[in-house]
Amino acid sequence: MSVTMGQLVIAWVKQKGVFPILGVHTAAQLKDNLGDLSIIFMAEQIAVLEEASALPEEYPRNIIRTTYAEQLSI
Repeated sequence: MSVTMGQLVIAWVKQKGVFPILGVHTAAQLKDNLGDLSIIFMAEQIAVLEEASALPEEYPRNIIRTTYAEQLSI
């Protein structure tokens, strides 16, 4: 199966129960984004995607804490 990155992301989000708002500017982009709506991931594939996209536990508190500490030291 040959799919684009956009199609994979849309399928992944859609399988989570959400249909994303597509930000397309051309008919070609729309056709690409909707190219293969039949993509269904297996549980193992979802786990890999979730792990690869996971943010660190501390995010965004680590950024807020660092920024706040920097402001206090000024």
